Amino acid sequence: MVKSFSTIRKDEISSLISSIRFTKGSPVNMTEKIFWFTNSVTCSAAFRKMFKD
Repeated sequence: MVKSFSTIRKDEISSLISSIRFTKGSPVNMTEKIFWFTNSVTCSAAFRKMFKD
């Protein structure tokens, strides 16, 4: 079961890294980033769609 979510996790990690890179040296609120990452992975796994803020 966990392996079935590996694609979701990889996609979300890629999005997380991209959003951090986009800040280009500015401070990053990692608590917020991890919160959105966790929510997005959970929603994607549960409902098969992306979580948007």
